[in-house]
Amino acid sequence: LNVAAFPQAEFVSTSIRRTGPTTGEITGNLTFMGQTRPITVQAQLVGIGHSMRGGVTMGFEGTAKFKRSDFGFTVMLPDIGDEAELILDLAFDQQS
Repeated sequence: LNVAAFPQAEFVSTSIRRTGPTTGEITGNLTFMGQTRPITVQAQLVGIGHSMRGGVTMGFEGTAKFKRSDFGFTVMLPDIGDEAELILDLAFDQQS
C-alpha cells in the first residue's frame, strides 16, 4: 500500500436497507488508493444493551468484498489474490 500518497481509506454510507429481522445492507462509497467506488456491506445486528451512560447501545458487524484492482492496486497480481474483504465492527450509543 502506498500510504505516503494515500494515508487513509474511507467508507461513507449512502443508504441502509433492512433485509431481515437482524440483517441489512449498507450501501456506500469506499475510497481506497485515491479512487472511490460503490460497495455494499452485508450487516448483522450483534446485540442491544444499555450503555454506562444510561442510553441504549446497539452493536453491528458487517463485511464487503471487492477487487483491489478496481481501485488501481495491482501490485503482485496474480501472485497475491485480487479479492479483498472489508470488515466493520460498529457500536451506536443513544445519547440521553
